[in-house]
Amino acid sequence: MDSGFTKGATPRVHAFNTALFTTYQAKGYDGVKRWASRAKIDGIRLFSVDCLLIPINDGLHWTLLVVSGTRKTISYFDSLYEKPQKYTAFGRAFVAGVLSKEYREEDWRVVDASSSQQANGLDCGVFVCMNALASALGRDPVQAFGAEEVAAARRMVGAVLLNGGMKGDFAMKFYE
Repeated sequence: MDSGFTKGATPRVHAFNTALFTTYQAKGYDGVKRWASRAKIDGIRLFSVDCLLIPINDGLHWTLLVVSGTRKTISYFDSLYEKPQKYTAFGRAFVAGVLSKEYREEDWRVVDASSSQQANGLDCGVFVCMNALASALGRDPVQAFGAEEVAAARRMVGAVLLNGGMKGDFAMKFYE
């Protein structure tokens, strides 16, 4: 499988930083239009992206929007069951901006996405990380991770960060 890491290639998976949504809210699409270009997913290249990860912090809670250009879907993952309309509308507007004249609203669908539910008000960031990892790997986040595994997930995220990525010899218990 092509990893999309070839210089100049369109990546198969791309994760935006956490400022995309808040910058979009403050400045509209004009404030973020170059982000897609810098990520090499602008225009029709978006159709080659399997998984575009957009973490969202809208106040005190983290959620995740996932766009798939290859499937033409927009999914919203929330471990507390917030209302997704505001975020899926942002997803549609962002995709429309990226694709410009190539965007056909009727071709894109919002998919009901399920996330395991957190057991407290503190673990939303862990759920975003695990939902993003499962989505990037093409797995069902609900099947891959549950609230009872938060402590292990925190250790895994820490190991990935300390290890400089998902390389080397450490177990990926949730996704094997």
